[in-house]
Amino acid sequence: MHVVNCLNEYIYKWRENDFTTCEGYEVKHRKIFEEIDYYLQTMNVEVVWIERDSDEGNIEADRLGKLTHKINIRKIILSLRSRAASPGHLPRKLG
Repeated sequence: MHVVNCLNEYIYKWRENDFTTCEGYEVKHRKIFEEIDYYLQTMNVEVVWIERDSDEGNIEADRLGKLTHKINIRKIILSLRSRAASPGHLPRKLG
C-alpha cells in the first residue's frame, strides 16, 4: 500500500519540492520515482491497491506481479519508453 500512496499522493509534493521529503531528505529511490513520474504525466495511468487472492481478477494481477519480479526492471522501462515515444517526442533519459 505504501507504493500506491507514493504514486497517488506523495509524488506530487515530491515533484514540487525537487524530490525532497517533508523532513528535508532526498526521496529514497529518487531516480525510479522520477522515471515513474514521467510516465504518470505522459500516460493515462491509474494506480490501485489489489489485495492478494481477493478475487479472480487478482489471480492475474498476482501472476503478473510475480512475473515482473523475475524480469529486469530496466527492460520494462525501456519497453515503456518505446511505447510512449511518438515522432518528434522522445522520453527524457534519467541517468
